[in-house]
Amino acid sequence: MYNFQEELNLALKNIQENQKEKAEEILKKILSKDKKNLKSLFFLGNIYSEKKNYQLSKKYLKHAISINPNFPEAYNSLGIVYTNLGEFIKAEESLNRAIDINANIPEPYNNLGILKREQNEIISSKNYFIKAIKINNKYFPAYINLMELYERTNQNDLLEEIINKCDDIFVNHKIIKLYRGKLKYKKKKYFETIEILKFLKFNNSEIIFEKARLLNLAKSYDKIKSFDEAFDCFKKMNDLSLSNLSSDTIKIKYNEEIDNRKNYFKSIESIPWKETKLKYVESPVFMIGFPRSGTTLLDSILRSHTDIEVVEEKPMIEILISNIKNFTNGNLKRLNELNDDNLKELRNVYFEKRKIYLENNSNSKIIIDKLPLNIIYVPEILRVFPNARFIFSLRHPYDSVLSCYFQNFKLNSSMSNFLKLEDSANFYDTVMQLWTTYKKIFNPKVYELKYEDLIFSFENSVKKVLNFLEIEWKDDLYNFNEIAKKRRITTPSYYQVTQPINNKAIGRWKNYNNQLNETKLIIKKWVNFYNYEKY
Repeated sequence: MYNFQEELNLALKNIQENQKEKAEEILKKILSKDKKNLKSLFFLGNIYSEKKNYQLSKKYLKHAISINPNFPEAYNSLGIVYTNLGEFIKAEESLNRAIDINANIPEPYNNLGILKREQNEIISSKNYFIKAIKINNKYFPAYINLMELYERTNQNDLLEEIINKCDDIFVNHKIIKLYRGKLKYKKKKYFETIEILKFLKFNNSEIIFEKARLLNLAKSYDKIKSFDEAFDCFKKMNDLSLSNLSSDTIKIKYNEEIDNRKNYFKSIESIPWKETKLKYVESPVFMIGFPRSGTTLLDSILRSHTDIEVVEEKPMIEILISNIKNFTNGNLKRLNELNDDNLKELRNVYFEKRKIYLENNSNSKIIIDKLPLNIIYVPEILRVFPNARFIFSLRHPYDSVLSCYFQNFKLNSSMSNFLKLEDSANFYDTVMQLWTTYKKIFNPKVYELKYEDLIFSFENSVKKVLNFLEIEWKDDLYNFNEIAKKRRITTPSYYQVTQPINNKAIGRWKNYNNQLNETKLIIKKWVNFYNYEKY
């Protein structure tokens, strides 16, 4: 006779030991014999959520809820799935339903905090994390999220307060030490940061924290001019990602798609599709460029203008591209087959998705969609929005490539290009080839801004951008860094852009000239092309 409980226990043991594939196999076997096995449905839903297969996760969790409508843990997990899908209204409904069923479990409050953090509702986010802690004083995930929130929003006094509280409850905990090291770094106590983090070590199931440790250690060594030690830590951080992720697989597929579009467009001399007769209610503005080229700094400056809202690194274009592929099956030649009805539908898809992320209910005169690597999809953007405008951010190629290598990006198909210096340089070369090709074919409405010009000639540079956007200068723009301190910045520049304008990041590559020697050969042509020889 089949022992369901024994098999469930074995699956749970595998989940706890991070053997998710084995657990998945056992759970599917259970469901083949009992399609309504509640725990198997629930555990599978969670496994697929962790694997980022959100549609499949949603299917299993909804099935579990249909069997038991009073299953708070399933509603909580479904809320996480909806949050990751960007379906925030449904996420909030699911998490609140979990609380309605059982108000004495901390997880839904913690996940509501994460949801509100994603929506940049900082106070609400904080309150939910605090509520989770009030329910369970030893619920550690809420403490971690609260520390992360305070650190990212540069609330250093509150960060120190919660670290001290954690020290009393979770004595000698490694993660608390990590955040204390981060706090010391923010206070510019670099030697103390090194002393705290140098001998700290996280195991293989704590890779996120180990990478954060290496990153802050590397940045501290950089600040005290121990550049060899700094580079060594940056390299260890990236090597850790390489050894624990099938990054080459996702990178290869992504880069093959880019190579396909590069080969397709290089043989085209003029705009390859017919004009649309649709009228334009709005022509969106896109902030593009190579990552680490000053887009977050420019974002922080522009969003301090009362007439401008910047939507920071949200997947509107990713979703638009996915919908375009429904019509073209990914064939670039078939972009010309899109008719006016298709284009109207695609515009609505973009604007409806963007509406979710707007903070000012579309009252701003100008809304800027900022995601640097949308530069790759300029042809599709112009197919749907022929009058779209682009702000192209540029930085010294050596600084840009090196800075990408030095970041602990959330890994995906594009960011996996930054785990090796050579890959970073090759990716830069490809992206710039694409951009120059696009400019030749489409002659887009674009303003190109060098990061270095923004630093050395702030007012003049910003005024030129504003003129391009047809917006008047306002003196509030001088205080952009103070305004930036009040929001949660999701890019790696969250600390730098809260500082006054300075030139510390210009020419940083010279400190790592030896490590860059071979890499420079790949991108030197762009140094010349963009007239960066003087830097």
